[in-house]
Amino acid sequence: MVTIAPIRHSRRLRDLWWCLLVSLGVLTACFVVGAGAVAVAGEPVLGTVILDGMAIVCFAVSRLAGRWWLTGSTTSRSHRWSPQNMSMLVGCTVLAFLAGQSMALWLYGSVGSAAFEESVHTRREAGATTVLLTVVMAPLAEEMIFRGLLYPVLRTRVSVAAAAGVTATVFGLLHGNLVQFIFTTPLSVLLSLVYEHTRTIWAGVVLHLAANLAASLIPLSGLAVLARPEPALLLTAMFATCLLIYSRHVRDTSVPVEESGRRPRLTRRHEPATGTTSSSLCRSRSADQGTARELRAPGDRSG
Repeated sequence: MVTIAPIRHSRRLRDLWWCLLVSLGVLTACFVVGAGAVAVAGEPVLGTVILDGMAIVCFAVSRLAGRWWLTGSTTSRSHRWSPQNMSMLVGCTVLAFLAGQSMALWLYGSVGSAAFEESVHTRREAGATTVLLTVVMAPLAEEMIFRGLLYPVLRTRVSVAAAAGVTATVFGLLHGNLVQFIFTTPLSVLLSLVYEHTRTIWAGVVLHLAANLAASLIPLSGLAVLARPEPALLLTAMFATCLLIYSRHVRDTSVPVEESGRRPRLTRRHEPATGTTSSSLCRSRSADQGTARELRAPGDRSG
């Protein structure tokens, strides 16, 4: 018992370092490929569209190839889409959007962000390309990369909370400025939890698309009332509470499923009765075989 705790501690540290290295590799690959796409396209938004298209192709090829890192089981239960579950998920999404916006606007009003202002200016100049990027390409590509590839890989080594936290951090860093990092963190954590319980990226794609569309249509002046510490902290606390309630409710209302490749466990009705010996089973099997022979050839029985 003395040596078990240090071994477990070192294993957890090793798994954590492994997850950080994998996340750093994904982040570096996105920045390098994105810089190359921008250099080829000659325009940041169009380069981002090219990067998203490449991400979609890579995800499709990886899934079709059935790579081992995509087969890790994130959960042994299947989500049941009841009206109550869906209403709670919608409520969590709204709170994630409001909490992220409030915290981001509060931070932006306090310290500012030149990188965020440059990003907004670039998107406005892009026109219709920005709509394509925000509404179609970005939700699909980002969910494929982060919930379809990175999160399942991390879940093979660490817990739900650790995998969701690391995925949200990498997802926020990819946006390149502190304001969008704060805005995307609550939504990213929620989407990782949704993938954990549904084992599909499509629910996350729909929620991600809705959040991006709302961020594009709602003017900043309409959210200016949230750019204060009181509503920011209150909405964040409400989102954390709703997220915890949703997680527990989904876990309690999920349906167990069998893992592929495993034989189903024997239930009590499949097990032999208590006290039955192998000899009695052999005698029973012999008697059954004798009865079958008699039924096949009744005329062959002797006096």
